[in-house]
Amino acid sequence: MNGSNEHLEQDGDGDDDDDIFEEASLLAALVDFKYIIPEDPMFRDCHAKVKNDQRYWPFFKNAIGAIDAGWEGTAHDARVFYQALTKKELNFPHPPPGKFYLVDSGYPTPVGYIGPYRCERYHLPEFRRSNGFENHNEVFNYYHSSLRCTIERTFGVWNDRFAILRRMPKFKYETQVQIVVATMTIHNFIRRTVEVDSDFDLYEDENTVIHHDEIHRSNNLDPSQVFNVASSSEMDHVRDLIHNQIIEFRLNN
Repeated sequence: MNGSNEHLEQDGDGDDDDDIFEEASLLAALVDFKYIIPEDPMFRDCHAKVKNDQRYWPFFKNAIGAIDAGWEGTAHDARVFYQALTKKELNFPHPPPGKFYLVDSGYPTPVGYIGPYRCERYHLPEFRRSNGFENHNEVFNYYHSSLRCTIERTFGVWNDRFAILRRMPKFKYETQVQIVVATMTIHNFIRRTVEVDSDFDLYEDENTVIHHDEIHRSNNLDPSQVFNVASSSEMDHVRDLIHNQIIEFRLNN
């Protein structure tokens, strides 16, 4: 989820362009709807990226994605996330029972959303500047941040491939939504059908610094002041279980 494009209204003479983009976007999105919905909505199979990396498996076997925050901790992202959580008409794909999204520390953690331990180091550049961990909570935060950035790298590829996403024209809101859906359809089609792609290869390299990694903004946002969505003690418990599994694994290996 990325809330970087604001609701822009089209002025007068742009109606024809608006219609052209709307038709083109609908055509691209309708090429095959399966490319923008999960193949299995219950996520019974864990992604190979998690299965094949000992940093994540089996600790994050129930993670199905990450909430992408282009400007972490800002009120704008907070409002977007709040709307997604609370407005049923938006049909936001909440995780099925037992699964969860990874979110950063600027957001609440209702059922289905797991964040890091607050008031501890979290962002990868912070860990790169020094060796070792100061406590076990930082260990969990490192693993959480690493996996979240891995998932968010797809947004980097998507954003770089389609310049229109970086500077959305002043089309009506519905057209902007269709453009986003259409570009994601093409993005996913390439991902699933092309064996070698230079853009994906670049962003799969963990040495490639992505936007969220490179620019760390201090997160002073208190979710309780922004949201009417309460964090869940259930998800805190799930986080603690994962935390303990990671620490036990590290101590025994």
